[in-house]
Amino acid sequence: MYIERISKEPPGTPAVVRKRVRAPEAHREAILEAARAAFAERGYTRATIREIAGRAGVTHGLVMRHFGSKEQLFLAAVPGPRDLPELLPGPPETMPERLVAYLTRTLRCLLEPVGPPESSEGTSPS
Repeated sequence: MYIERISKEPPGTPAVVRKRVRAPEAHREAILEAARAAFAERGYTRATIREIAGRAGVTHGLVMRHFGSKEQLFLAAVPGPRDLPELLPGPPETMPERLVAYLTRTLRCLLEPVGPPESSEGTSPS
């Protein structure tokens, strides 16, 4: 059996072996939570699959395996029209006002990222 050494300990010390955890639903939920946070903080354009994967503690490839694209991940993570009955319960007469309020909140979160913009040169602002 081949065991890959992942520590930088000198030869002769026991190798550390990482076990893979196979929990697809747990990984999927972690990815969705990380995506919601990233999209809310940075907006769709500035959030990256690699950032979301890092936040979720999974690989970029696993995110792509579950969702296929950034757009599909966004659609799965962010509530949309398919969720209206759950998000906006109430009488049909007041649906337009509730829908406008909901969309205003959602768009504000997506279009106004929290925090300072990243520098294009990779340096932090002073």
